[in-house]
Amino acid sequence: MLGALTSIIIIWVLVLWLAYEAAMRVYMILYLDGYDMNPEIMIATAVFGLCCNIVNLIALGECSCKEEEDDSFGPDSPKAVDALVPGL
Repeated sequence: MLGALTSIIIIWVLVLWLAYEAAMRVYMILYLDGYDMNPEIMIATAVFGLCCNIVNLIALGECSCKEEEDDSFGPDSPKAVDALVPGL
């Protein structure tokens, strides 16, 4: 319970910080001289994020490059019956 509360508080602090930063950037673009961007840092950040997502995709086993296992969860699957009615 305490861990979940801490996680929620951290997420809300990050949301508020990001909203503040976005508002300040819009203010700087509209009312000041604009906003200086460094494209090399932006590209490096985007490539790093893409690499992290690819690693997560492979680590979680959702990569379509490996053979598919028959883990169907259709309406006729015994897993579906177990999920809907645990006692059956």
